[in-house]
Amino acid sequence: MSFAAVARAAGVSRAWLYRDPQLRAAIDRSRTGRRPSGPPLQRPVVEQASPESLRELRAALQTELNVLREENCRLRDALARTLGERRGTEATGQR
Repeated sequence: MSFAAVARAAGVSRAWLYRDPQLRAAIDRSRTGRRPSGPPLQRPVVEQASPESLRELRAALQTELNVLREENCRLRDALARTLGERRGTEATGQR
């Protein structure tokens, strides 16, 4: 089976399949019909984030959260004003 066919069937990109060594090996084996000769491939160990990195990420996320909260507040106020104006014009029969 080709990488394109596997990607299509699984709903993933071919690049994702190529990046995963175990999946790539399994697809290659299925294409050639042979078993691997060496030990099974292992996924690389994921590096842990440093405490400083985590602090920076938290600060960036907090800043973004504050910006989004302020924007949300402004949008709610604008919506309330617009709905209030619409009710006012509907009550007086104006369009």
